[in-house]
Amino acid sequence: MGEHSDRRHFLAQATLLAGAMMVGSRARAQADQKLRCAVVGVGGMGGYGMDRALEELPVALCDADQNTLDGAVKRVTDAGHPVPRAYPDYRQMIEEMEGEIDVVLISSPDHQHAPCAVRAMNAGMHVFVQKPMGHNIRECYEMARIAGETGVLTQMGNQGHTGESLRRAIEYLQAGVIGGVYETHTILGRNFGGQGGVPEVKAPPANLHWDTWLGPAPYREYHDGLHPFSWRNWRDFGTGTIGDMACHNLDCLFFALKVAQAPTYTIECLNTTGGADGWWSQDNVVVYTIPARDDMPELKSYVYDHTGLVGGAMKQIAADSEMNLGEETYYLGGKGYYMTGGTASSARQLPIEGH
Repeated sequence: MGEHSDRRHFLAQATLLAGAMMVGSRARAQADQKLRCAVVGVGGMGGYGMDRALEELPVALCDADQNTLDGAVKRVTDAGHPVPRAYPDYRQMIEEMEGEIDVVLISSPDHQHAPCAVRAMNAGMHVFVQKPMGHNIRECYEMARIAGETGVLTQMGNQGHTGESLRRAIEYLQAGVIGGVYETHTILGRNFGGQGGVPEVKAPPANLHWDTWLGPAPYREYHDGLHPFSWRNWRDFGTGTIGDMACHNLDCLFFALKVAQAPTYTIECLNTTGGADGWWSQDNVVVYTIPARDDMPELKSYVYDHTGLVGGAMKQIAADSEMNLGEETYYLGGKGYYMTGGTASSARQLPIEGH
C-alpha cells in the first residue's frame, strides 16, 4: 500500500467498488455443498476463523505476516484440503477471487475490519468479522448500511454472546431474582494504552509486509509494541480497553437490563491516566447513567479497566460472597446481588449459598 492512503479515502474507494463488483458469489452453498471460505488475519483470534474454514473449504488466506501466512497454508494442506491461494493484501484477494469466495472471516487488527468487510460485501461475499465491528462508530453505521444494500449475510463475533450461560443470566435478571437492578460494576480485566511517546523506529521484520499491515492508518515507521498483539494500545489501530473488552463484559448487562430502550444516557469519567502521543488512556473508570426504561429503574453502571481500580465497597461485597475480584460484572438489585463472569461464561446469584 505504497500510497499510504488515509482512512477516509480508503473507505470511500472501497464503497465505490459496489457498482463494479456486485456480480460476485451469492449464497452459493446449499445443503450438500461446502462454503468457499477466505480468512483474513490467520493468527491470534484468526485461529477461530481457521477452525471454521477447515470445516468447510478454505480457498484463500490473507495475512500481512508472511510467516503466519505460510504456517496457515500448511495447516490447510495438512488437514487434507487443496492448497489455498495466499495473499498479504486482502484487496488483491477480493479483486482476483471475485465469484470464487462465499464468505470472508475477518480477524485482522481493528483498523482493518471495516475496509476489508466493505470490499467483501460489495463483491457479494458474506462476512463474519470479529469484534469490535469497526474502528469507530461511523464505520459500524457504514458497514450496516452496505450490508443492507448488498443483501449479504453478516455476523460479528463476540465470545459468549450465543452461549447458554448468557441466555440464562438474562432470563434470571429479567425475572427479578435480585429485584430491580440499580447499580452494576464491571471489571474489564485489561489496561491497554500508555504514555511516553513513540518508541524508537526500526526496520520492520523481514516477514512483515509493513505497508499492508498499516493499511488505511496514517503512515508511521515500524517500531516495537505493535505486531502481533500490542497494537491494541494505540489509537490508530485499536480501540482501547473499553473498545476491546466492553463488548464482552457489558454484553449480558446491555441485553438483560434493556439498555437499548433508553433514549439517552450520560457518561462521566472518574479516573484516567496517560493517553498522550497516540496511546490510549489507561486506568479508566467511567460511570454510565441509564434512565429508567420499561420496567427497569435508573441504572448507574460503573466500568473499570482492571481490578486495581475497584473501590472498597465492591471488594467487600466480593469478600462477603467468597469471590476473588476478576474479569466480572456485579449486579446490585433491590433483593440481592448477581455476578456474571467475563463473556458471561459463568453466572451466579450472590452470596453463593443463595444461588
